[in-house]
Amino acid sequence: SSLALPKPALPSASVLAAPMLPPAPAAEPRAASAPKAVRLIMMGPPGSGKTTYGKRLSAEFGAPHISVGELLRAYAKDKPEVAARMQTGELVDSELVLRLVRERLTQPDVQERGYILDGFPRRLNEALAMEEWMAGVGVDAVVHLEVSHEELMRRISARGRADDTPETFRNRMKVYRDQTVPVLERFKNSYGVLEPEVSAPTPRPTTPGCAPSWKTP
Repeated sequence: SSLALPKPALPSASVLAAPMLPPAPAAEPRAASAPKAVRLIMMGPPGSGKTTYGKRLSAEFGAPHISVGELLRAYAKDKPEVAARMQTGELVDSELVLRLVRERLTQPDVQERGYILDGFPRRLNEALAMEEWMAGVGVDAVVHLEVSHEELMRRISARGRADDTPETFRNRMKVYRDQTVPVLERFKNSYGVLEPEVSAPTPRPTTPGCAPSWKTP
């Protein structure tokens, strides 16, 4: 079913072709010229393209792209114990993740323009905490990127990060299935879940005015 994002929300041209989003909860009154804030959560297994597509959506809608992985890597630069845990593919302590995310979500750019949240929440306790925070803010939709295992392996091998070893990838996939998939199932009952077509080896940009390949489960 199509989910409509209230106008004025979408630019006339789209790099991804704009997803149809459900209306957001009532917010503080805005000036007539101010664009509507867009609030999206990116979910998907490692290598599915959350950051790539998150940045495209950020460019399209003007909402800041917030990569939790980047927040954690910046934090871990002088925290070797955190960096070592991340290298194995294990999730770091939820308390730390929640603190970093909450601090970022209080920044003025998020308050004004919304967010494209990439890589959070990954555990049910994080989802519950997020739902409590967002009670007065809202989430427009969850964007779920689904890619075949073979394509994930190809992408992970190609991107060349130091922590992208086969063993780490297997561990990350197990963590994703065991801890993050239950979060996605919960969100399917709470928010609109959008599933763009992202399984091609090279993401195909869409031309202005073309219909997107989005579906709602």
